[in-house]
Amino acid sequence: MKTKHLPSLIFLIVSLTLLASVVYTRDLRMLITLPIVIFFSLLMKNLIYSSSLHPKLYEIFLFLTLFTGPPRLRSRDPMASIRGEIDWVVILHIVIWTAGALWVLKNILVDLRSTNSRRFNGVEKIGLLFACMLGLTIFVSSAPLLTAFRVFQIFVMILFSHYWVSKFGIDMAFKSLFLAYVVMGLGIAAAAIFEPSLVYVPYAQTMRMRGDYIANAGTIGAVGLILLLSYPAFRTRWMLFSVAILFSWLLLASRTRSAYASFLIFLFLNFLKAPKIASLRLVRYGFILTIPIIMFFSDEIFSFLIREKHSLSTLSDRTVVWDHLIRTTLEKSPLLGFGFYSERIIVLEVNPGIGTAHGAFAAVLSGSGILGSIAFSLLLLGLLSRAFKLFAKGTQNPVAFSAVAVLLAVLSTGLVSEEMIIASPTGFTFYMLISLLPVVPTRIRLSELKYLK
Repeated sequence: MKTKHLPSLIFLIVSLTLLASVVYTRDLRMLITLPIVIFFSLLMKNLIYSSSLHPKLYEIFLFLTLFTGPPRLRSRDPMASIRGEIDWVVILHIVIWTAGALWVLKNILVDLRSTNSRRFNGVEKIGLLFACMLGLTIFVSSAPLLTAFRVFQIFVMILFSHYWVSKFGIDMAFKSLFLAYVVMGLGIAAAAIFEPSLVYVPYAQTMRMRGDYIANAGTIGAVGLILLLSYPAFRTRWMLFSVAILFSWLLLASRTRSAYASFLIFLFLNFLKAPKIASLRLVRYGFILTIPIIMFFSDEIFSFLIREKHSLSTLSDRTVVWDHLIRTTLEKSPLLGFGFYSERIIVLEVNPGIGTAHGAFAAVLSGSGILGSIAFSLLLLGLLSRAFKLFAKGTQNPVAFSAVAVLLAVLSTGLVSEEMIIASPTGFTFYMLISLLPVVPTRIRLSELKYLK
């Protein structure tokens, strides 16, 4: 069978399964997912199978499952992972990340037999050094199995990203990322319909769609919008507008300040220096036209975006947690920290309701000490220096502009969440950018961007 027929086959199989489920359960709500299945099939055909060089179906599935984390899907005692307790979600994680490691191993073996091996760029080498520094903390961690698995995931993400970009090219890497963000967006939308408790949390007199047990809804909306608007992958306008509505809804309903900051940075870059793309021009003109409305309703808009004015000074108690983590780490274990991702033991001492470091920088320092922090700082320095060069010289290219905008969006999330460095959509994007950013100036080819003509 020709690969171009695969999306149609997927649609047929899933649709028949869905109809059988409706007949068996007599739950007509399941029919709501039929448009999602149709849209996903069209999306795969438009993004993936329209290119001459594309991954196999199982590789796309593997990419999507690794990107998702996978989702937590249930409430869990913050100390359960520290104690080494295993449930079905943990087993699912082990299976999926082992599959990812096997795919990486397969490509390493192919690379070793090849005369033209795929070399690691400088930033990837620093990323591997950072992962090694995290790996050293297994020996000092109070939860060595948890630390080992989290470090294993980081190694897999760095190596998977390297071989994905090397094997399928820059264009396919961006398309795959965008497809993954759409899938997560559709997943959050489906959860909001069928199981609202997975994505909604009570807030004031209403509900806030944070996406806790699926993915960070605000980041999915913000980064998804940035990819959609800055990297024109769609040939049909109705698809562009429908996905734009999905991501906009996620962004607004999440009421996540870091996500709003990410999108505001994107708007700033768009006005400062952006490629000549119709979608970006539309955003600029639309923003200019809405300035009178923004000024007229400034108080209401500011109140909506800020959400809780009283929590700004402490970033919802994050600064208190960071201060305690930093002081405790420097006093008791400055060199290697307390073990990567086991800092929650310390966090619970000061704020039982938070559970984690809620910041990539605090998580790295408390989890891996000074050694890990130096490696992490070098990694960020390498990424930001390349992003600055790309923005200064190559922003007329959509790939360059999109890479810089997505990096800044991910870093904005990392300021207030450790998602940027662990297995999550944000973390997967971060490690994918480690492979993408350094090769964008040297490996962009007109053949990879022929759809822009």
